[in-house]
Formats: sequence, structure tokens, C-alpha cells
Amino acid sequence: MQSKVHEFFKNRKMRVVGEQAGEVHARQGSPWLARLFGVRWSRPGWLPKRAFVKLKRGEKGVTVRAEIEDSSTLQEVGPVLRDKYQAYFERWMEDLKAHLGSVDGGEERDATR
Repeated sequence: MQSKVHEFFKNRKMRVVGEQAGEVHARQGSPWLARLFGVRWSRPGWLPKRAFVKLKRGEKGVTVRAEIEDSSTLQEVGPVLRDKYQAYFERWMEDLKAHLGSVDGGEERDATR
């Protein structure tokens, strides 16, 4: 299952920055690109974000806990940026669920500041 998470991150052009048994961390985007082009003109992939996926085996199968959040340190997250992140995060969670297939249980969380 962890290899499927790697594949998902690769397909989303996210860079794996950490890993241990049952857990994968990744980053994507650049605060400089987002600042250079502005929030309105930046593609969602350019927005700075970090994500992690935890996998835990249980009696009923694998439980997946995924979190994705903005990692911008250059600016406050205003309503336009918050909406852009939220739309991206929702789509990201749906794509992750579809990529991993059916897993029992699970939890998801996305966050913006």
C-alpha cells in the first residue's frame, strides 16, 4: 500500500521528503512562484503545500489517515487563497481515495491557516 502512496505522490508531481514504516511525507509548490505570479494567477500545483499519509493495518484491513495543508510562510492566507487551497485539497483527497481503492475505516483532514 505504501508503494501506491508513492505512486500517487509521483503522479501529482509531489516530492517525497520523508518516510518511515507506514507513513509518507511529501511537499509541492513554491512560495516564490505563488508570490511572483500572485494568488489569482498561480496554478494550484505552484501553491506551497505539504502532505502526509499514514497507513495502519488492522483487523478489517488498512486504515488510511491523510493530511494536506498549506506551507506558505510568505503571506497571510486570505479568502481567495483559502478558497483555492480548499478546492485543491478536496480534489486531492478524492483522487487519493480513488487511487488507493477501497480501504476500511480511515480519516481525512485538510487544513488552511
